[in-house]
Amino acid sequence: MKIEKLLSSVVVIAQEHNPTILHPSFLESQRIVPLDWKHTELLCSPALSFVKYNNGIVFSIEANKFQVTDNNLSDDANTSQIPELARKYIESLKYVRHKAVGINFIGFIEHTHPQHAVRERFLKKGAWNFDKLENVNLDFIYQLSEARLSFSCHAGEVGFQENEKRVGLFIKANYHTDIERNSVVEQTIKAISCYAQRCADFTEKTHLIMGLE
Repeated sequence: MKIEKLLSSVVVIAQEHNPTILHPSFLESQRIVPLDWKHTELLCSPALSFVKYNNGIVFSIEANKFQVTDNNLSDDANTSQIPELARKYIESLKYVRHKAVGINFIGFIEHTHPQHAVRERFLKKGAWNFDKLENVNLDFIYQLSEARLSFSCHAGEVGFQENEKRVGLFIKANYHTDIERNSVVEQTIKAISCYAQRCADFTEKTHLIMGLE
């Protein structure tokens, strides 16, 4: 078994995000994205705005949340552009009061009988573990250096190609870093810059927790 990274995102929680500012012209004028990027979907409203590009990058903003998502990860998720894109956006709007940064990953482990695999690895024999047990969802919380990791897994299916469904385990990880009141922009950028480190940690802990080779 191996982990396939499906997507990653950088989320910045704040009090003063303005969804109406998000637009391809703004992202281009601030040199956050290159001029030759082509957007495929666009929504601008006071409650929610998002811009989706044909390379799998999505910007979205709500009143209390800014997010950049990469839906087209390569085998090496360290090559993702989203930490640099998030940094540029944060630097272009330095007046925003940031409260926390989240770095998120979703991976998939293909398995013919995913729930059986979870039961065998994590549940010891007992009255709660018998044949009629249909589903097991696992959540682990770890305190790391300068972050809190929420790690979870659950069974599901995903279609990688048209008319193709694959069964297995979804692995999700959220690295949460709180931002103090002093030097807010610097702290936010520092937390975002940990993306590559978090990516490597996600791979390492997935192999360790799930028993992958």
